[in-house]
Amino acid sequence: MASKKKRPTESIHDRDRIIVRLPDGMRDQLAKTAEANGRSVTAEVVAAIEKHLESADRVTQIWETLKKHQRDIEDIELIRQAVLSLESAMGPNFYGVLRTDFDRRKAEMVAKLPPISAEQAAHIRALIKETDAPEAEDWLLQILNASRIEEIKEYERALYILEGVARRAKDRPT
Repeated sequence: MASKKKRPTESIHDRDRIIVRLPDGMRDQLAKTAEANGRSVTAEVVAAIEKHLESADRVTQIWETLKKHQRDIEDIELIRQAVLSLESAMGPNFYGVLRTDFDRRKAEMVAKLPPISAEQAAHIRALIKETDAPEAEDWLLQILNASRIEEIKEYERALYILEGVARRAKDRPT
């Protein structure tokens, strides 16, 4: 029976070493990058690992923050509805005071958005056709403040509006 060779005792320095097998050509690429950055290959590898770990930490922090505030984010639409209800209950002298500022901010945000993609425009056209409501496109464009479908900037809102139009068209007596 063959006996196993004993490994020499590890020093503290040896515990911090790792051996990595690199794919063909990566060592040369790594050496060029290290030279360009004024570092040794080892320092370049360490810097890359540190950068990766920091990025992973940032992503984790963002997800944790979103989870922590998820309820608040979801409640924004409920708060807006509550404001609209409050304004209408306060009477004609108060109506619109809170909503005007909200609408102004939303319009500024929407103005900064890019128009929808060609695929999204084609999807919206198909949905309009499915609604069997000839006025659906005009309503949609008016509500979303666009003169043609390609100018729409709020794709999700367009889908929501078209769902409502389709429901109303289904409920119409034939």
